[in-house]
Amino acid sequence: ITVVDATASRCAGIAAHDLAKITNGLLAEVDRRARAMRAGRAPLSLVGRTALLIDDGVATGLSARAAARVVRARGADRVVLAVPVADADAVVGLEDEIEETVCVESTSWVPAIGRWYGRYPPTTDQEVAAILRRAGVKSPYRPPRRPAGAVRTA
Repeated sequence: ITVVDATASRCAGIAAHDLAKITNGLLAEVDRRARAMRAGRAPLSLVGRTALLIDDGVATGLSARAAARVVRARGADRVVLAVPVADADAVVGLEDEIEETVCVESTSWVPAIGRWYGRYPPTTDQEVAAILRRAGVKSPYRPPRRPAGAVRTA
């Protein structure tokens, strides 16, 4: 499932063939990561269930829209979105895809979610794998090995 902001793509001057190439590359990466984290297990069935989508915030709503469409395609009957901060207009724009939004702070302008956090590093594959391991889910992902004698830097 692909969701594209056509206005932003047009304003950025991205040609349709370039957009398709970028999209295909990103979809392949999403598939690779999902397979690695799933460790050979089939995706959970969402048929007849409520899907709870949790994100760090909603600026444009495109990520939430894509996630909602994915869980709907997998059979979810109801979609609930939980976020700490959201652009009020973006949340209204999601009402056709999401039944309920739980939001701590809704505001009139959210240019970027990272501005709402004092520290906003990306979540690494290693962190996701560690969370899954703590939850009892085995993942084949292992961080790259350091050569003997290598010094770890943080």
